[in-house]
Amino acid sequence: MRYRWFDKDDKRRFLNDALRENLREQYGLNAPRKITRGEFSGLLIAIVALCYGYAVDDLPLMFASISLIVFFARPLAYHFMAERGRSIANAMQGFSIALFLGALAMVIF
Repeated sequence: MRYRWFDKDDKRRFLNDALRENLREQYGLNAPRKITRGEFSGLLIAIVALCYGYAVDDLPLMFASISLIVFFARPLAYHFMAERGRSIANAMQGFSIALFLGALAMVIF
């Protein structure tokens, strides 16, 4: 009995991966996602909140708005960073979540 995950020379696996990639390209699943109207309005509100937080020197508000701006900029990483776009977008998502939790901790404590 052979375990499938130890089999490195299985040609069927490579053929299935190539077929899956062709299907993803055919149906447009690899295309970059367009920004929606709600995301665009949320981005504008985050930019206004960042400017307001800078004007009144409110550091937690600035951190929260920067985290939202970084989170909404993730599709740009998919689009402009070719093969490393997914890794960079995941790092941006983790950074924005950590920054938002830090801003929340600054407000609470």
